[in-house]
Amino acid sequence: DGFLTQENFLEFYYSACKQRAHVVWANLASNHYRNDLKKPSEVEIEKVEVRNLPRYHLTTNQECFKMIFSLLDYGGKIAIEAWNLLNRLPTSPEVFKVIIQLEGVRGQQTKNWESILDSNSIYKFLMEDENEKDEKESAEDSVPEFFRSDDPKFLEYKKHWRSDFIENGGFEHLFRIFNQFSKKETLNLSIFDKNILSFILKILKNYLTATFAKKVPGLYRNLSFIRLFHLSLDFIQDYIRTEGKSNEFIPESVTTENVQLEKKPSQIDDIIGPMLPENKRKMSKDDATKKKEAEEKKKEKLKIEETSDFLVLVEKLSGDLGHHILSTINFKDMAKLCVTQGLELLNKPTDLESEDRLILEYTISIFSAILLYDNSLIDFVFNPTSSPDNLTTGKEYLLEGIFCSKSLNIRKYFCNAFYIVCKETLNYKNGFLSKYIIKLFLENLPDGKSEKRVDCNQYFELLCKLIEETYQGKEGQSDDDNSLNFDFLLESTINQLKAHNSTEKRSGNTASDKILMGYLNLCQKILFVKPHLRELVGDPAKHNLVHEIFSSCLFDIADRENNFPHYSEGVDATNFSKDYVKCKGKDSRAMAYKLLSTLCRGHEQNMNVLLKDLLALVSKIPLANSWNYHPSGDAKSMWGYVGLKNLGCICYMNSMLQQFYMTPTFRYAVMMADDKKEPNLVNKDNKYMIDDNVLHQLQKMFGFLELTDRQDYNPHEFCFSFKDFQGNPVNVSVQQDAQEFLNMIFDKLETGLKNTPFRHILDSVYGGKTCQQLICSNCGHVKSREETFYNMSLEVKNMKTIHDSLEKYITGEVIDDFFCDNCKKKVSTTKRTCISQPPNVMIVHLQRIIFDWEAMVNMKVNSRLEFPHELNIEPYTQDGLEWREKQKLREKKASASESKKKGEDGEEEHDKEKDFDKEKDGEKEKEHELNSPEKDVKEQIHEEAEEPLGPYMKHPKEHYEYRLAGIVVHIGTADFGHYYSYINTNRGDPSKNNSNAPNKWLEFNDSSIRDFDVKNIENECFGGASTDSSDDSWGWGKSGRDNSKNAYILVYERVIKDPVKMIVHEESEEKFLQNYLDLNNKENAGKFKIQNVVPKPDEKDAKEHKIYEVDYYNIKKFVPSAAYKKVWEDNHKFMFERHLYNEEFFKFIKEVGSSIKLPELNSQNVVNFVYQNHKEVPEKTKEGYMTVIRIFANLIYSLLARANDNSQLGEICTVMKQLISVVPESAFDFIEKIVFKDLKYTVELIITCPDRTVRSNISQVILHAINVMVSFYGFDLSLKKFEGKEEELGKSTERGPLEMEYKIVCLLNLLLSVMPVEVAKGWTKFGQYFEFWRDFALSGTPQLRFLFQKEMIAYLIDFYLEKKSPLGNLYSEHKHSIGSRYTAPEFDPLIQTIAIMLRRTKKISAFGRSPKTCLTDLEQFELSPNESKCLDSVDFFDKTMSEKYDPAAFGVIIEHFSFENEQFSYQLGLLILRGLNKCNFDEAKPYLEVITYFLNIQDCYQMRRIEWILGYPQPIIQSTRTGAISYGMYGNNSIDDVVWSYESTMNSNNCVSVLQHIIVNRKRLENLCLVCLRQVLILCEVNPAVFEYVTSLPPPSYNYANFSDWMKPFIENYINDAKKYYYGTYPKEETGNETLKLYGLFEEKLAKKIEKNQDIILNFRGGKKIEMGVQAEKQAEESKEKIPEPPAVLKSALPTYVIGETKSEEKFKEYQLLEDTPGLTLVENQITVYLKDSQPTGTTNLAFPTSVVKDSYISSHQVRPGSALSHFILPMHTSTSETIKTEASTDVENQGSTTKNSQVSEDKEGIEVVNEEGKIEVIANTENAFVYELNPMLRRLHIVNDTEDAYQFNLTIIPKTETFLNFRAPATSLGYYLRPNFNSHLLTLVKIFPEVDWGDYTFTYSIQRIETVESVRRAGDGNQSKRQGGYNIKNISVSRTDNESAEEVKKCFNCHADNVGNSIVCLSCGNQLLD
Repeated sequence: DGFLTQENFLEFYYSACKQRAHVVWANLASNHYRNDLKKPSEVEIEKVEVRNLPRYHLTTNQECFKMIFSLLDYGGKIAIEAWNLLNRLPTSPEVFKVIIQLEGVRGQQTKNWESILDSNSIYKFLMEDENEKDEKESAEDSVPEFFRSDDPKFLEYKKHWRSDFIENGGFEHLFRIFNQFSKKETLNLSIFDKNILSFILKILKNYLTATFAKKVPGLYRNLSFIRLFHLSLDFIQDYIRTEGKSNEFIPESVTTENVQLEKKPSQIDDIIGPMLPENKRKMSKDDATKKKEAEEKKKEKLKIEETSDFLVLVEKLSGDLGHHILSTINFKDMAKLCVTQGLELLNKPTDLESEDRLILEYTISIFSAILLYDNSLIDFVFNPTSSPDNLTTGKEYLLEGIFCSKSLNIRKYFCNAFYIVCKETLNYKNGFLSKYIIKLFLENLPDGKSEKRVDCNQYFELLCKLIEETYQGKEGQSDDDNSLNFDFLLESTINQLKAHNSTEKRSGNTASDKILMGYLNLCQKILFVKPHLRELVGDPAKHNLVHEIFSSCLFDIADRENNFPHYSEGVDATNFSKDYVKCKGKDSRAMAYKLLSTLCRGHEQNMNVLLKDLLALVSKIPLANSWNYHPSGDAKSMWGYVGLKNLGCICYMNSMLQQFYMTPTFRYAVMMADDKKEPNLVNKDNKYMIDDNVLHQLQKMFGFLELTDRQDYNPHEFCFSFKDFQGNPVNVSVQQDAQEFLNMIFDKLETGLKNTPFRHILDSVYGGKTCQQLICSNCGHVKSREETFYNMSLEVKNMKTIHDSLEKYITGEVIDDFFCDNCKKKVSTTKRTCISQPPNVMIVHLQRIIFDWEAMVNMKVNSRLEFPHELNIEPYTQDGLEWREKQKLREKKASASESKKKGEDGEEEHDKEKDFDKEKDGEKEKEHELNSPEKDVKEQIHEEAEEPLGPYMKHPKEHYEYRLAGIVVHIGTADFGHYYSYINTNRGDPSKNNSNAPNKWLEFNDSSIRDFDVKNIENECFGGASTDSSDDSWGWGKSGRDNSKNAYILVYERVIKDPVKMIVHEESEEKFLQNYLDLNNKENAGKFKIQNVVPKPDEKDAKEHKIYEVDYYNIKKFVPSAAYKKVWEDNHKFMFERHLYNEEFFKFIKEVGSSIKLPELNSQNVVNFVYQNHKEVPEKTKEGYMTVIRIFANLIYSLLARANDNSQLGEICTVMKQLISVVPESAFDFIEKIVFKDLKYTVELIITCPDRTVRSNISQVILHAINVMVSFYGFDLSLKKFEGKEEELGKSTERGPLEMEYKIVCLLNLLLSVMPVEVAKGWTKFGQYFEFWRDFALSGTPQLRFLFQKEMIAYLIDFYLEKKSPLGNLYSEHKHSIGSRYTAPEFDPLIQTIAIMLRRTKKISAFGRSPKTCLTDLEQFELSPNESKCLDSVDFFDKTMSEKYDPAAFGVIIEHFSFENEQFSYQLGLLILRGLNKCNFDEAKPYLEVITYFLNIQDCYQMRRIEWILGYPQPIIQSTRTGAISYGMYGNNSIDDVVWSYESTMNSNNCVSVLQHIIVNRKRLENLCLVCLRQVLILCEVNPAVFEYVTSLPPPSYNYANFSDWMKPFIENYINDAKKYYYGTYPKEETGNETLKLYGLFEEKLAKKIEKNQDIILNFRGGKKIEMGVQAEKQAEESKEKIPEPPAVLKSALPTYVIGETKSEEKFKEYQLLEDTPGLTLVENQITVYLKDSQPTGTTNLAFPTSVVKDSYISSHQVRPGSALSHFILPMHTSTSETIKTEASTDVENQGSTTKNSQVSEDKEGIEVVNEEGKIEVIANTENAFVYELNPMLRRLHIVNDTEDAYQFNLTIIPKTETFLNFRAPATSLGYYLRPNFNSHLLTLVKIFPEVDWGDYTFTYSIQRIETVESVRRAGDGNQSKRQGGYNIKNISVSRTDNESAEEVKKCFNCHADNVGNSIVCLSCGNQLLD
């Protein structure tokens, strides 16, 4: 916070280390630092041999131990050090042995307890006590080695130690020792004696508690409450009442039913859920507080409840042992002893020591336990009249303890103890003790006169709790004679409360007035116990307590006018504090609010009084000038000084004004000056009037700096009145120079003070005089001229210290040819300037900003310049210079005389005289005078008198001495930077100040005031090279270069100051000075002089006057009445604001709202926002509700909206909405009187306010009021009825339905009109604005009607798209830029609004169906042309996807337009894939979310969308090393090589499918792959069609059986990688785990599908089951080696095969596409390949020998050319010439057939033969057989274009019949661009079941001849031409095979043009068209 700097702390800690080293070591130890200042975590675990440690030797060596122990008897410091050493050592084995074995006691007839507990030696006894503590705590680590923790002997001793201790008389011995101590006076006991006594008391308390526990349940808990004194009585009461179970926090939302008044129509409930964000209730501040309290209760419960050790002790003492203890103690004597010892300590004249407090704690606990055990002792202590033997000091004991001013803890002990005792003994004599204490306390009510009873918090707390416990529920029962007269008690308390003068201060963190709080608390408890008395005290005709508390304790709401005097010393200002409220502190105000709540809750009369006062209060609430206003944080600094607010760039001004203010004489003199001018009021900005007088504004500023309670003063009025030379006010946005401001303000003050007695105050304080001298070098004549200066400007450049600068300042310059008036000729003359009269306060300007004449710019000199704290300027004054010059002349003269004496020859002497005269050329006359005898005699006499004084002959040394008082620092460059001040605040009269008090320096930095250590002046102010390695806040001052932070202006104060000169012309002025300067006081007689001045006859305008010369420090504190009044009123306003903008007040308002009894509201009786039984509400009740609405509305608008802490706003707004629903007539009242009162402010609240909570709640309240009116009055919001009536309705003052509806429409129009400009400018805050419209659209049909009439969708999209809007500037001439690269606008509610409106529009597809998004059962609306145009914009969809604005709402829009609309779906798919193609993993997420909604659309085009987005499988075509075309495995280097691609069927540039993204990027961009995979898995989970499609895809490589088999290993590797490495803020591991869970769900479904498909696969394969894993088993048997079980072959959903080498490719069919163009043909080739069953395992494929395929790597060098494996694996050494071709006869039919080979080829692996099934089998010498087959597995479609034209070709594959197609036919038509003279590959078809026929199918195609302009050349490298450049289409011809369709009209999605016929591309723009 700036109050304690690091240097301050280090300095403090350094001194603390020296003074209190033990405290430092204790602090270090508590923070786990070792003695070597290292933490255990910083060092390795050391194996320490305990036996080698010194402490072990000291402990085990009995002689050493005894020697140390003997030192205790010496006493003094050595005894203390020995005691500290013993405490640090482990338990002595010998001593521990004595204690644990009870030596000399156990088993002995004579019990020698002195050997164990020696009462004669204090130290020894304390040592035994410490050892007993160790034994009781059972610290087994300290058990000596002769007793191990598992030693049966030790365990036996330990188990029975306590019982043995008591049975053998240990307790009696301990009690005897206690009695010995109790006979001594407690005050005379030493520290060690008190330690022994406190320890014995602790042991007695523990044993007595355990003994009493059986008879007194809960005793341990009750005594814990005494010990835990920080617990309040409320906590204790609640804990006892609930038995400690009320420690669970349950939010209100769980326990109460929140009625949603904004009930949405049931027809659109299905949209609200997915679209709107979840309406989760955020934890309020109250809930957070309650939760924290519940957690604290849980912690306290552990301290309160009985421990296991205590329960064991209770069991042991429940029998004879307990009786033994009880028989030992006389409880009457014990109680008396506790009271006596307690009184002795409480009456101790000095402060209580820690040992005293321990004794008091234990005696109170024992005393309470005895009273709880034996209630009859209550009479013994507190009823002296019942028996003469009873105590008479009980009353005194209680009062002294509860009022103990020496210790808060003691008061709390007494408070808690007597509360517990009274509460637990309420049944004893009908609560005798409780009633006795109540009566006693009421007889001793504190009144503030007794200082001993000022600390009375615990007194009142106990009194009030006892009244509550004793009398609650007693009403109607007869009381005994001592019962309270509550009527009288309450009346007397109220009278005392009214008469009490509060001691709480207005400003700062005032100390609470405990007596005031006590009276308030007492009244509250009485009314709580006796609620019927509320009628009496609340009656306005009687006590009127509600108004009294509200107006006198909480808020001063009375109108008054005070006459203020001048504020000065001796003036009593307390007369004006009577208008302040009594409760100014937080605690007292909370108590007053609590009292008001008790008075008003459930009491209608009192509530009405309160509401009346609240209504008066809200009318006086000042509107804060800023948002998030928190006046409590703007209080005056802890140092008592006030800052100046920086309005922009006026730091130069603020820093200097603070220096002026901190000069008390100048400050008070300026405020005393009366220029006798009326305020010159000038209108500023048409807002307020300002006194345009600099002097008046400076006086006001100084007055505020003197008396204000605020943190800073706003100098805007001063800036307005401070004009430049052109008469313009200060431009607060322009930085200026501090010295220029200094000169200007002095000039203006000189003018302003001219007609006041203080016209010379500037000269008297800051004014000095310089002397400009011209010294003739010939005659020595000096010509002088004096000038007044207010600041001295010194050079910095090339100077090291300020002394160098001063030397440069007085150094003269020689002027040649200057005419001397004395010589009457031109001579050389020296010109110089020196100080002739030093000022009282010297302002030194350091010339750091200079003009560079070479660069012609200002530059700043940052070089180091040192200046001292104490400065003597005598060498630089006129007196000093003259004295030194005379001294030099004397020295020269003395030298000449010496030479004359030494010379014997007179001639030589004469020559020397001549030489001397020559040397003094030009000064002969002067030299002659000096050598004259008369002159010599005179000067000799003068020199002798001057010699002892030296240079201080005219003035004493202090006259020239200055002390540093202030520094203005500049940081920055010459052009821009910042000023602030360091000021010494010890500036008063040194004769009155403590000379030893250090000077206190503070930093005045605009509004901030911080402590400043004067030791840092060198680093902060001297400048020069910086030692800081980091940049300062301005980016300057890095190490190694000059620091831009340095002193710019210095302020020095003279040690001895000259008096202040004042001139008095009028008698009134003289009286004023004599009065306020206290000149009539005899003590001040020597502090001023008066001189009467009579003007001379020649002085025409001069008048007779008096000159006062007043002592500099005699100008006393003064603030003029005008300024004092303004400060007082502002302070009162500031206090008023602090009390208003306060959490306690807001809680009180919320409680008032909850106190109002409302009818039960639920979804049944609240329909369309209106309470259906509102007519049944009584009129009087309605009036009360209306009053509350007005109060809440004003509070929300004027207070809560501006408050920083508005956590209660939501609940208050909820209550207000409920009230409006119950009283619907109030809705228009709210709209008219609050909303329309200041529409501009209303718009600010919804749009401009920076607080999201305010924007949201206020917009919702306004919306609720509108909806209530629409529903209640039946408005349809149709705009047609207002056409032509706008002017008439606007002027109407009636409140008819039409006028009210028009008012609502005007409000809605206003809110809509601000969208283009105001909303756009505040784009960071417009989320709640659009939430308003979203909720408005959800509210009902009339609301939607209004929106459609206003073309709201067009309006929103136009705003949304900014400059890309298709409507241009239709709604706004200028489009404001929205958003930034760092912050995205909150457009979600805007998209939601569009989606909601679209659901109510008419939408019918070409098939006559509507999407499910449309609500066809409700009224539907038509889209306007502008709305349709905006919705057709590609930019709208592209922006919404890329910037991720509510995918759910966007999904509604997508489904609305994509449903059964192929063209729109196609274009949207293009946008999705193109956007996805250019994204990183984070940017891809919005596109992937949109895909989910896009693919979930269920219509006839769903499968097309799936293929577009996910991709269509195609085998990868590759060229081998031999140049052959290959499919499948042939030519691959790894079994993991990708053999399938999944390209989108859109065949457009930059359209990579999602699955292709995944496959391509899984090894490169794993994050992108994972987010895509995650979305695919989500799709598979929610979309059965996607699941079926993905699971039917072929695996990407031959080590997998299904497409998805690679997913799980990839995800697991991803998660493992995330665990190993750090990835910043990206939750990589979390994302991976989520994806793995999704895959688990997918895997379950896949397993079911595989199981289901096995029979189908078996059926298609002719009933032959595939044997899996046989080859590996045979290989194992062949090698006769035991190998691990082979990996399991993965199961597949469809048959899996390995495609090998292409055997042949033959033309199957050929189609001529155009009859007139023979060179254009579609060719279908059939490809025969080698084929083998696949046996993938996930990492390899068992279909191949492990010698060739090991893991995933293929060893192609192991394969011999011509072998069977060479048909699947390309051998390493194969070349074209070496390729072995197998001759075979093939018979290829149309639909495919099995290829049979009749040739046999032998090699080392075996013999190839054709088996009976036509398959080739390799028979080797081993049993291993490599089985494969030849099959026409593929068909390839390609087009041969031998023409010179380019064509656009579309192809669709259609099954001829309903039969099964044995390949994956694309669901969509495929489009291709055919280049001229080029063969284009189209598509490869692959069988699913090799054994099954292809199926019957045909092609439908369309073709167009196109001529491109330039796009053909750009698209030449791809399959699809690009859109840029367009098409020029000529000679369109279409041909269709089999099924030709009629011409149709197709609309282009891009340009909306209609295209007639079967064109493929748009005739207007060239965009591709779809069917």
